[in-house]
Amino acid sequence: MCKQFCKKGTDNKVLCSCTTGYRLAEDQKSCEPAVPFPCGRVSVSLNSLKFTRAETIFSNMDSENSTEDETILDNVTQSTQPFNDFTRVVGGENAKPGQFPWQVLLHNKIEGFCGGSIVNEKWVVTAAHCIKPGVEITIIAGEHNTEKEEPTEQRRNVIRVIPHHNYNATINKYSHDIALLELDEPLMLNSYVTPICIADREYTNIFLKFGSGYVSGWGKVFNRGRSASILQYLKVPLVDRATCLRSTKFTIYNNMFCAGFHGGGKDSCQGDSGGPHVTEVEGISFLTGIISWGEECAVKGKYGIYTKVSRYVNWIKEKTQLT
Repeated sequence: MCKQFCKKGTDNKVLCSCTTGYRLAEDQKSCEPAVPFPCGRVSVSLNSLKFTRAETIFSNMDSENSTEDETILDNVTQSTQPFNDFTRVVGGENAKPGQFPWQVLLHNKIEGFCGGSIVNEKWVVTAAHCIKPGVEITIIAGEHNTEKEEPTEQRRNVIRVIPHHNYNATINKYSHDIALLELDEPLMLNSYVTPICIADREYTNIFLKFGSGYVSGWGKVFNRGRSASILQYLKVPLVDRATCLRSTKFTIYNNMFCAGFHGGGKDSCQGDSGGPHVTEVEGISFLTGIISWGEECAVKGKYGIYTKVSRYVNWIKEKTQLT
């Protein structure tokens, strides 16, 4: 069985392939690094760290029809906006340095205000609602403890912001909530600064349906509480669409998904917005969502709402020249 991607070739033979930065191993099924710091791979030694590996099951794949219409309601007014941009991870655990090397902090010269993920040396992906006109943004990669200057940190200025062309905050602040940030100088990749893997649309959707992902950020550690200084992370289960729709009076578009715990107590929160929701596949992490919004944080019966990255991978790859 293929460890990353597979397709049927001639004579119904299964052909395996790998994401950018990896190549097929001798067994023609596994993937091995082809560059020093390939995407989605934790290369620092994290003793005692155990990710639950997603099973790469490629049978009965309920893959989304790529021609499925986007649900866009142009008459949604500002008054129907939810209460909270997502700016935190509540009920999470302290990450170890280098555990989420694709995570960056967006900084406005005064404080950190959102998260993001490294796409490649020159680009970061975040939530469009994090971007405010006229605000100069610095990104900090290799960040772990925001109260300390750490030797792993790399700071870059954002020279161009590209919100998704369908994003319109006056119509709906959270629909198509995704933006790309171009950096002034390339990041130096290392064990603490590594891109996240981005699969194609079909596989990003399949990986999301594995059912659980990791979210991370420096947002509020409890609802209306203070921000975390150490990067927090949390494993969150995917919530089925029907349950998600029943949980809120706000519109959940097809370009969003819900994740979290019905009982509350654990969630992403204010300050985490724009940060990654990733799914681990055979030890390699793929971007499957972007932290977007929610009502309060970690409240019983409410879930975190995420931008569904599968809808935007072609756009990300086109704009960033990601192969």
